[in-house]
Amino acid sequence: MMTNSFNILINSQSGTASALGQAKIEAWIEKAGLNVENFCFLEADAFFDRLADFTHADPHLLIGGGDGTIMSAALTCMKAEKPFGVLPLGTMNLLAKDLDVPETLEDALKAYAMSATTRQIDAGFVNDELFLCNASLGTIPETAKIREEHRKDSEAVMAPLLAFFVLDQLDESYHRNYAIKLDDRQITIKSPMLVISNNCLKDTGYAQEKSFKRLSMNDNVLGVYSSQPRNFWEKMRFFFKLGKGGWRKDSVVKEWRSRNVSITSEQEEELVSLDGENKTLTTPLKFKVEHDAIQVLVPGGDR
Repeated sequence: MMTNSFNILINSQSGTASALGQAKIEAWIEKAGLNVENFCFLEADAFFDRLADFTHADPHLLIGGGDGTIMSAALTCMKAEKPFGVLPLGTMNLLAKDLDVPETLEDALKAYAMSATTRQIDAGFVNDELFLCNASLGTIPETAKIREEHRKDSEAVMAPLLAFFVLDQLDESYHRNYAIKLDDRQITIKSPMLVISNNCLKDTGYAQEKSFKRLSMNDNVLGVYSSQPRNFWEKMRFFFKLGKGGWRKDSVVKEWRSRNVSITSEQEEELVSLDGENKTLTTPLKFKVEHDAIQVLVPGGDR
């Protein structure tokens, strides 16, 4: 059992945190045997105020929330050169999966209690805005808007609503023109969505839980992905694979790799989803990757 102490900071408004509640999380922390100096279960404003204090404190720092929360906190930690661990409390928890953090909060707490080590990962930027996992244009940020508008609806209402919206957005009538400048060439495409990944994505076959897992966290490269379904059947097939896995090998998907990427559209501004958080940015969108720019705390020994 490791003897290091921890500060734990959880965004109470993120994904599953509010559903679990503070009391249950505290019980799991005690059961895991973590040596906790401070535990804070806070809403967004107070969360980030306390984060600034914790980045200058000695104990290890564990941050609980979804990918958007982790991304927002990571910039503060990066500036302070403070490593942080990830507690999965979001919908997708993409960063936690990439770091091989156990998928449930209870198991993640146990894993950090056993042992942990610090490693460095690449950081992605678009127009100087940080993202840890990916940045998306088109269908994905538009879907995030719909999800936010219906946040109070039950999953039984939300799931079919989002499914029908995504299927509609994949139609050719919603395909948009993009000019993409890579390190060594320039291309033009027409697509309903673009995803720019901080390091490239694996071909994980039909494994839903690993469908968006990355090849590496340190390859110092961006992966650019587009989909171009041209008819009803291609649209349905791609949509099915997005949910079940195997989308990387679909014929409608194209991939490019580059250290630097510039994207121009027909809009002066683009809505961009940064690790699930929407932000309006001015075009051209200029993407870059900074090698080993962020320190993270992961369960387990040296890697």
